[in-house]
Amino acid sequence: MNLSVVNWLHARGLTPPDVEHDDWGFKISASSVPLCQWVASKSKIPDKALWVGFTVNRLIGYRLIIMTKDQKLKLSWSGEGAPLVESPSLIHRKKTQWAVFHSPEDFPSVVKETNQFLDGGLLRELNMDVYSLKSGDLEILNNWLEPIAGRIKLTIGEFYGDVPDGLEVSDNRPKGTLKISYNL
Repeated sequence: MNLSVVNWLHARGLTPPDVEHDDWGFKISASSVPLCQWVASKSKIPDKALWVGFTVNRLIGYRLIIMTKDQKLKLSWSGEGAPLVESPSLIHRKKTQWAVFHSPEDFPSVVKETNQFLDGGLLRELNMDVYSLKSGDLEILNNWLEPIAGRIKLTIGEFYGDVPDGLEVSDNRPKGTLKISYNL
């Protein structure tokens, strides 16, 4: 188990269901253009468009990647510390003080700070895929992600509990999954 992730989950009050595997985790994506365009019409996306990908896994830890479509800037944090910077720009590689990660708790602030620095224009809509979730965890996730999200499209492999009133549940979901969209 990755202690940083386990400690953060406990501090946040997110406890995976008892039936879940040790590698329980989730993925979050965000972008400065609608996420569906990265698949459907990637060639039409501006080169400076930002994409954000964040994964959390109880076994291996967490990783955040922020990059431009043209990949002339790619920042990747794997656990604690400053990011690995891939860029032809000396300013980006050597002179910029990028945000530092201490735990998954920092995800919203690191994304917000980096987006502001790059004038990235990230949309306040996130896609989130999670292996399993309990109904009470939705409010915890909302509070954590509110600084960078106004809407979440959530895909849950296995949902425990009742879906709170007011959430949009998709009927065209694969068997065994629950798709929820909601405004924060």
